[in-house]
Amino acid sequence: MIGKRILNYQIISLLGEGGMGSVYKAYDLQLERYVAIKIINPKLIKDPIFIERFRFEAKNQAKLNHPNIVTVYGFIETKDATGFVMEYVDGNTVGQMLQSYGRLDLIYSLRVIQQVLLAIDYAHSLGFIHRDLKPSNIIIDKNGIVKVMDFGISKSLNENQNITRFGSNIGTIYYMSPEQIKGLATTPQTDIYSLGITLYEMLSGNVPFNFKSDYEIYDAHLKMIPPKLSGLFQDIPKEVDELILSALNKSDKINFQTAAEFRNAIEHLIFNL
Repeated sequence: MIGKRILNYQIISLLGEGGMGSVYKAYDLQLERYVAIKIINPKLIKDPIFIERFRFEAKNQAKLNHPNIVTVYGFIETKDATGFVMEYVDGNTVGQMLQSYGRLDLIYSLRVIQQVLLAIDYAHSLGFIHRDLKPSNIIIDKNGIVKVMDFGISKSLNENQNITRFGSNIGTIYYMSPEQIKGLATTPQTDIYSLGITLYEMLSGNVPFNFKSDYEIYDAHLKMIPPKLSGLFQDIPKEVDELILSALNKSDKINFQTAAEFRNAIEHLIFNL
């Protein structure tokens, strides 16, 4: 695919691969700008349910216009490729940063999650739940702007059709909320939970429930309280423990009901620190 031209897009390099397809960096010859193009795996194009799923992804993400969400520009469908064109972000994902540095600075991590919550609060206000928030879906550009990627399994609270299924559960196991594990309806707390897990990993370098079997991970999400970070790292204050427990809906004091509540608590913590 690299070096080929699709419509007015010149494919430059491969950015990443996933279950649905591959993402390429391309150059828009008409508008003279770089873009990212997500192209369906050719083996899956003949599956009508999959194509509907892919179009649904593009449609969902195109409805979200926010500075902290990767913008979708359009849908392409030719004899050579089917996919959608989106904003190209020159930067690194949180996942890539964790691979490079092991764990991230406290204030930096809080500010990243703060920006993510701006995006998620906006998406929730339009009735969309991301359902797969994790370090690899959060990218930070060269100017420090955080953007949420891949609303590919997002769910509209008003959507009756369930075409977002690729098995019994939706999401990534290490970041999966209890309601996702139980097969219940997802809510804004679903994304809040996944972000709580993500923040834990950013600060520690590891997910809180890193067990060998899927069953152990599922069971931990449902029943366990993660080890307190303040007991593992001298630079983490006890207030961070409470913040994470509140996001995971396992706090004795307050459990966040909205992304705005989570963001306000982070802002208050940054101010105090």
